[in-house]
Amino acid sequence: MSQTDFTEEELAEIDRLEAEIVTLTDQMRQREQGARDLMEEECVEQGRTFAKEIFELRQDKLRLETEIMMRRNKINRIRLGVAVM
Repeated sequence: MSQTDFTEEELAEIDRLEAEIVTLTDQMRQREQGARDLMEEECVEQGRTFAKEIFELRQDKLRLETEIMMRRNKINRIRLGVAVM
């Protein structure tokens, strides 16, 4: 299918999903950087540990990766002409 084979609704949906992917990717990078920053700040000898915070940031990063993957899959289904649920 070429770009001209899609309906206006499908093109709008692809654009919306791609914009969401950009936003989610930015959020994912922020979580990743936040976890890195906390790991660098940790000092076990001084009692500064951030295990819980790092875990939560990594968990949220994984959630965002899943959200991105779901949107990419939706785009692929639209492009392949498969019904999107």
